[in-house]
Amino acid sequence: DDKRFIEGGVDVPYRMLLPQEIDGLLASGRSAMKRGPQFRQRYSAQQMGQVAGTAAALSALSGVTPRDLDVRALQKTLLEQGAFIAPPQRLRELQLA
Repeated sequence: DDKRFIEGGVDVPYRMLLPQEIDGLLASGRSAMKRGPQFRQRYSAQQMGQVAGTAAALSALSGVTPRDLDVRALQKTLLEQGAFIAPPQRLRELQLA
């Protein structure tokens, strides 16, 4: 039973947006989509764009590279923005709700 696969979607790790050998850069949209066709849908690309933009802003405000960003702070900020990051059950599992 893989908890990453939940009703309503799958967990997408933030590290998926971080290029392996380049610091200070976030890759979203097609440049981050080696994982499969489900991430090529417009809605998924829009969500990744919001995550990348929010992560870039938080990184700049915190004075850290995107790789060193506190992912929990990113998740909380996205929720404050009204972004859908997971169904309610998954948010409870992550202790975000």
